[in-house]
Amino acid sequence: MEFYKKVSPVFNGVRCDLPMPTFCPDCRQQRRLAFCNEHHLYPAQCGMCKRKILSQYPPHLDKPIYCRECWHSDSWDASKYGRDPDFSRSVFEQIHELMNTVPSLALCSQGTCINCDYIHYAGTSKNCYLIMHADFCENCYYGYGFKNNVYCVDGFYNLHCQFCYECIDCHKCYGLKYSQDCLNCHSGAFLRDCIGCKNCFLCVGLREKEYCFENKQLSREQYEAKVKSIDLGSYSKVQELIEKREEIEKNHCFKEYH
Repeated sequence: MEFYKKVSPVFNGVRCDLPMPTFCPDCRQQRRLAFCNEHHLYPAQCGMCKRKILSQYPPHLDKPIYCRECWHSDSWDASKYGRDPDFSRSVFEQIHELMNTVPSLALCSQGTCINCDYIHYAGTSKNCYLIMHADFCENCYYGYGFKNNVYCVDGFYNLHCQFCYECIDCHKCYGLKYSQDCLNCHSGAFLRDCIGCKNCFLCVGLREKEYCFENKQLSREQYEAKVKSIDLGSYSKVQELIEKREEIEKNHCFKEYH
């Protein structure tokens, strides 16, 4: 409340108190971000060429939507939708009306996209499906925050990775599964906060290690025998291993920030 008093404007010596918020911070954040739809796509029709397309806008909004080709073309002029402001009305109401009148881009994709009809807030990719907030990817599916990835599936913020599955915040990694916060690692699974490791399984906080299982050093033969006996095709087994890694994490100190 003191902060609101401090930032309230003063005109001619009179302070105009800002009204106290009626929503909690989380609800205010939801309201601010509600315009940005990165996860839900809807069937629609291009308002210009009339072909069936996908759109980030739900049908009930009843606003003109153009496909990528039509929206970027010279077949329409956005300046023709200009109008004079009405100073007797709220500026926000007028902006809202203008946004619902001017044609909008159905999906936000930029650059050269090949066989990527289902990507949004993404660009310059090939053979990708349902990746959002992504660029320069090839053969990637179901990802958010993918950059320069190849053959990555079900991930979140993976950069310069190849053949990674169910990974979070992994950078420059190859062939990882169910791993998080890893850098320059390859051919491992259930890793957390590992750097420069290869052929490691169920390990946390390792640096430049190879053939480690549950943070214990093994020979190559011992490691391969252990990993071969684990069925990663079993959902229950995967959940069991995730829980086991969480137990190992309790004995590890993590960075405060990434």
